[in-house]
Amino acid sequence: MELIKYLLPIIFLGTVPALFSIRYLMPNESWSLRIKVIISRGILLKIPFGVCFGFLGILLIALLQKGLIEGKLIWFYLGVILYLFLIWLYLFLYRLLLNRGFNQSISWSVLINSIIMELGISLGMVLIAAGFAIVFDLTNGFV
Repeated sequence: MELIKYLLPIIFLGTVPALFSIRYLMPNESWSLRIKVIISRGILLKIPFGVCFGFLGILLIALLQKGLIEGKLIWFYLGVILYLFLIWLYLFLYRLLLNRGFNQSISWSVLINSIIMELGISLGMVLIAAGFAIVFDLTNGFV
């Protein structure tokens, strides 16, 4: 039951921006198709790439420390290149899923705009939630 307390806000913070993003990507499609796209994107792309990005973020910090200690920042640059490659691979596979799997014609600019919109909405929701937590001192109830 403790896990539900933490999973519900995470699911809410991920679902609301995804709905706006899909609405922007496919303005004339039915909601059943949009929900199918959200579910398949979450299972096929977001979960595996989320794990990869999480581990790679930790690896980037370690590579930066190693590069600073040894005086060779090439390790950090290699990590950044790998991170950028994974971002490109995520966008490519997402576009492939939309264009081939769901017979849409989504361009790169529209796809990138929808991802930026989704990140902006997520950041705004996190900032609002953090503001409420600070103002009303809600951190005592969660910890």
